[in-house]
Amino acid sequence: MGGNKLVLFGAEGSLQVWLSTFSQDNQLKLVVAELLENGNFILKDAYNRTCSESFDFPGDTILPGMIWKKIAIFFFEKPR
Repeated sequence: MGGNKLVLFGAEGSLQVWLSTFSQDNQLKLVVAELLENGNFILKDAYNRTCSESFDFPGDTILPGMIWKKIAIFFFEKPR
């Protein structure tokens, strides 16, 4: 894969698990990828600053301890 992408693949190497794209202007020297005990996956730079957190972009699973940093609107459909 070319460009400014960070891609994580599953154990077999064929399933893409996660993808992040960085712009040319925002090139980072990432040195640490860490999965915290609370389930938050973080990327840190050479200065130990957090560059990206999976909790910033929640998927379809809400974990205990997640702090919602962005306003989100949810629509729920009543079961029939």
